[in-house]
Amino acid sequence: MSSALDLTAALPAAHVAIDLAVEHVLSHPPRNIQYKGDRNPVSEVDETVEHLVRQRLSARGHAEIGFVGEETGAVGNPDTYWMLDPIDGTINHQHANPLCAIALGLVHRDQPVLGVTALPFLGHRYWAAHGQGAYRDGDPIRASTTDVLNKALVGFSDYGSGADEG
Repeated sequence: MSSALDLTAALPAAHVAIDLAVEHVLSHPPRNIQYKGDRNPVSEVDETVEHLVRQRLSARGHAEIGFVGEETGAVGNPDTYWMLDPIDGTINHQHANPLCAIALGLVHRDQPVLGVTALPFLGHRYWAAHGQGAYRDGDPIRASTTDVLNKALVGFSDYGSGADEG
């Protein structure tokens, strides 16, 4: 594995970047909500979190890894890159609904190899890394082995504003 994919270094870097993002989200209410298109809100908090995370990951010796941010697009290495949604659930964040998250992943050759998702207002963090399992707040978790749909728990959410595109 190349140094760009040293998950033992990348996972702590991702946690530090997420810590910084969580701190900012918890201490800054959303302001100046704008819309990119009909149903894609963005706030100053989204933009600032993306900037802070990008800066932190670059400063921690991961400059050879590219970055794709929801608000600013892609820069750097297209083969190995961090991918960030600074606030998944900007509308929820705007309305003080705690169901919003910060999601950071590491992608190599179109395959996710690491992910960290924080739910700042609920105080939970989920992460997984290729070959290392998945965790919630440090405790191992696993996907259900249920293969019968009526015994499975399935969830889906979307907000119903904006134009119907047919």
